[in-house]
Amino acid sequence: MPDWWIDFLAYAGTEDGERAIKGVLAILALIGGFLLWFFGVIGKLWKLLFGAKEEAADTPIQQVRDNVRGGFAEADQAGIATGQVFGDQTIHQGAPVGHITLTSEQFVEHLERERDKARAKLAKAHESEKAQLHDKISELERQLANPDEALAEAEKTIADLTARLERMGNEIGGARLAEARAALERLDFSVADEIFAEVEARQELAVQESARAAFGRGEVAEAEVRWADAAAHYARSARLASDFSAMKKAAEFAWRSGDYTAAAAQGAALVACCKEHGTQEELATALNAHALNHKARGDLAEAERLYRQALRIGKATIGETHPAYATRLNNLAGVLRARGDLAEA
Repeated sequence: MPDWWIDFLAYAGTEDGERAIKGVLAILALIGGFLLWFFGVIGKLWKLLFGAKEEAADTPIQQVRDNVRGGFAEADQAGIATGQVFGDQTIHQGAPVGHITLTSEQFVEHLERERDKARAKLAKAHESEKAQLHDKISELERQLANPDEALAEAEKTIADLTARLERMGNEIGGARLAEARAALERLDFSVADEIFAEVEARQELAVQESARAAFGRGEVAEAEVRWADAAAHYARSARLASDFSAMKKAAEFAWRSGDYTAAAAQGAALVACCKEHGTQEELATALNAHALNHKARGDLAEAERLYRQALRIGKATIGETHPAYATRLNNLAGVLRARGDLAEA
């Protein structure tokens, strides 16, 4: 290492040397700033005097711009979100919202055609279909009475449906999205309906898988004697699938964990579900479980009513010799005893 460098390092380490270095750096920064400003002014004057040359078509900047513009044009044709190029910046924006390509006259013709189809169907329809067809005809006649307002309503609906489809663009693909948009602009809703049905079916499978997984976690928590966790997992499974087994478990483990308010809500939902979709024996099971909730909350009269109802159903379905029927008899006896009716108990 040269002696002068060693001397410089030694001087730089002193207080005077440190101040000197800082001063030199400050001066260099000022000079650099002045040069940048100076050449900037010169560049602006040059453009004003002689005009800025356009980039040649084969320069890298122009090629990038052309590629970007071309890419956005292709994406827009496929129904994918597009953007605009301003200067050297790309400003992204949503794809154009859906619109109706029919003229006002064509729109009226469309409404009349749909009304006539509905009238033709009505002449051959079953009684169960007639009310719906009457409603459709009435609505179409309302729109025909004020076609401008109806057209505005249709435009709004098309825009909303288009936006919904675009939000699912990654899932349904650009070509399918473009097909749906083009159909909607002709007031053909069939493609959009098919897409929504496909997505709904796929999501339903995912929901069912989540429900099964939640039920499995409930079984794990039940095996580990974690009643509150089991109740939470079974409740989630029941919300996702409205399954009898999950709803029954949700009510049972809410009761076991001491959350009688939640248990009562789960029990009521189970009874309502069984009345609408379940078998008579499932309904009897639900009534028995719900009676337990009322007994735990001190509502003995309602518990007795539910137990008696479950017994009446059980007598007609599983018979009086079935162990479940005996269990329900025992439950009723417990309520009667709590109410002071020892003889019947």
